[in-house]
Amino acid sequence: MRIFFTLAKMVFTGQVILLINFLSSQISMANTAPAPDRTYVIYMVLWDGSTDVEKGFKEYLAQQGIKAEYVVSDCKGNAKKCHELVADIKQVKPDLVFTWSTPAVKEIAGSVNAKNKDEYVWTIPIVSTLAASPVKSEIIYDMNQPGRNVTGVNHIAPMEAQLNTMLSYVTLKKMGVFFTTVEPISVPMVDAFHKECEKRGIESVSFPYSHLINGKLDVSKLDETFKRIKEAGVDLIYLPPSNIMSGNGKELCEIATRNKLMTFTGTELMVAKGPPLMALISSNINIGRMAGQKAEDILVKKQDIKLIPYQTFDKFAFVIAKSVMRQIKVYPPLITIDSASFIADKDEEKTVKEAEPVGKAKGA
Repeated sequence: MRIFFTLAKMVFTGQVILLINFLSSQISMANTAPAPDRTYVIYMVLWDGSTDVEKGFKEYLAQQGIKAEYVVSDCKGNAKKCHELVADIKQVKPDLVFTWSTPAVKEIAGSVNAKNKDEYVWTIPIVSTLAASPVKSEIIYDMNQPGRNVTGVNHIAPMEAQLNTMLSYVTLKKMGVFFTTVEPISVPMVDAFHKECEKRGIESVSFPYSHLINGKLDVSKLDETFKRIKEAGVDLIYLPPSNIMSGNGKELCEIATRNKLMTFTGTELMVAKGPPLMALISSNINIGRMAGQKAEDILVKKQDIKLIPYQTFDKFAFVIAKSVMRQIKVYPPLITIDSASFIADKDEEKTVKEAEPVGKAKGA
């Protein structure tokens, strides 16, 4: 896949992949065909409230002169409610459906192996965002050629790049991965984490968490859990993509930090809610803009969605939370400090030290 060329080159030479500012001009190349004089109906399925992803999506289409009427439905973090939107989508008959998160697209589009396809949307094009592992989640057949009515943008860096980022901060001998037992979206990333650690000779341990109340983490059990993780000799905890964990990101990261555990994530949402000690993340607003480009390919350029690659974003920011760093008293080497961006303390004017962009975004 072409998308991995830049990433692989950096990953296997041990470099950290960086991004802070991805200008919209880098995503939105000049449109050779004028926007049609019509208004498209786009049905937006949000997982739990509005985010910068759909903001970037709408901005891109507006910049291209593409008129759109948006029908917005919020699942409020409820998969059942999300699936109930299928009937409404079929009644509205939009030109395109936009989805946010793995559960949302799974409940709307269904699995590629679904026998009851009539219960899902298979005839209307769907642009998916924030779905971490669309192939392993059985949303599409292949990243290069989805093979069905779904394409989109993957926001997670390859696991080798994530591990390189962690190791650029400190030498690690034993790592843990913390995840809920009720979210299938975490499973592929947990498996990838263990495989990558094994390749590098790093011991890795799973810490599944089953204490939930009304679909949210039971935070009263977190302190006990993280004490146990610390006593097990774990150096760092990896936090994979998770809607539930992100919802309690503040408590989760604060309790881990209080127990002197380093934390790492690959999602901007967890950084916004937490933050953890460090992260390798893509910008949500730019994920939305790239998704808007997919919509343009489908609606305006009339490309076959089955052949439009489900694109992996290849520009990421390595960020470190200064407040967390000071609390755990583990500091990175100077070369890492020079290449990272910092989430500053609340009392400081600047929130981020900008890093130079690396390379250009490429299609899969």
